[in-house]
Amino acid sequence: QENTCSDSCAVLFGGTIENFAQKMGLPSAGLSGKQLELQQVKKWGTLGRLIGVQCGVLLGATTLLLQKSDKIKEQQKEAA
Repeated sequence: QENTCSDSCAVLFGGTIENFAQKMGLPSAGLSGKQLELQQVKKWGTLGRLIGVQCGVLLGATTLLLQKSDKIKEQQKEAA
């Protein structure tokens, strides 16, 4: 369940971050077709996507912080 949430966040936030950067006035790359084919550009693009996915995974994993463990739930039941 957590993997699904984190993967979904990673996919959804990719475009959101790009739109946010554009609204902030950050310049777009504006690369030509030939430049997009350069190995260095491809490597940086892959790295950017990797970082985006990792950020999404971390964001999605925050749901784990909101869940109570079974042990805590059991202790609360015993205390009640």
